[in-house]
Amino acid sequence: LGNAEELPAFTAEREQYADYNGRLKLGGIKIVADGSPQGKTAFFTKPYLTGGPGGEAEWRGEPIAPPEKIEKLLEGVYGAGMRAFVHANADAAVDILLNAHKKHADRAGDDPRTVIIHSQFIRRDQLEDYARFGMVPSFFSNHAFFWGDVHVKNLGRQRAHFLSPMKTAADLGIHFTNHNDYIVTPMDQLLTVWSAVNRVSRSGQVIGAQQRITAEQALRAITLDGAWQYQEEDSKGSITVGKLADLVVLDANPLMVDPMAIRNIQVLATYKEGLRIYPE
Repeated sequence: LGNAEELPAFTAEREQYADYNGRLKLGGIKIVADGSPQGKTAFFTKPYLTGGPGGEAEWRGEPIAPPEKIEKLLEGVYGAGMRAFVHANADAAVDILLNAHKKHADRAGDDPRTVIIHSQFIRRDQLEDYARFGMVPSFFSNHAFFWGDVHVKNLGRQRAHFLSPMKTAADLGIHFTNHNDYIVTPMDQLLTVWSAVNRVSRSGQVIGAQQRITAEQALRAITLDGAWQYQEEDSKGSITVGKLADLVVLDANPLMVDPMAIRNIQVLATYKEGLRIYPE
């Protein structure tokens, strides 16, 4: 959503796709608050250690739009009775979102489950707000592997090692998910699980050992809590009587293999609603 004037068109689509239509529905409205940390366009409260993308000193990144515009967009989405999915990578962008939510939470409904996409470089106090408001961080642990070394250089160890703080989120009782943001990183769920469990960079450096989670927690982030994020936990997310039989068969158990071997597990078969769709 680029501006509030576009919202009526999305609201009209909502009527058509409020429920699944040809396996497609409109889950909510996306609002973008900042850019990417590796591109130095994510919006931080403290500067990058290596300057801006053009050599700017004391560079903290910038919001995609003025805070008041982002607030107006969020107010409009809530007022239309729709769910908000907000792209916010760094803590200053998350502050904009949280301030806007606090002003308009009364319009968000009883169980909005507002999703903060990426939530990569956030603070503990912000996670505590997520827990208080029932917000869902959709983390991006693949960054630990693909850009972990870059983040240590650009942000310093303290910030870099709190990247996608899944362990802290789990300790606070937050429902969180994990994604690969294809095409930014490969569409490989087992790689995503591996990165959450190991947090190893390309150079072999561990990026925040204290934020590692178990394989079971990492699997939950892409199954049960993935369904919870979309308010579909009653029909998806686990192999349970009464739920859709959407599942994969693997050649090894992610809970039993060496954690570093998780990314090498192969998919033998994929089932959609009980029918095998891979291999054909």
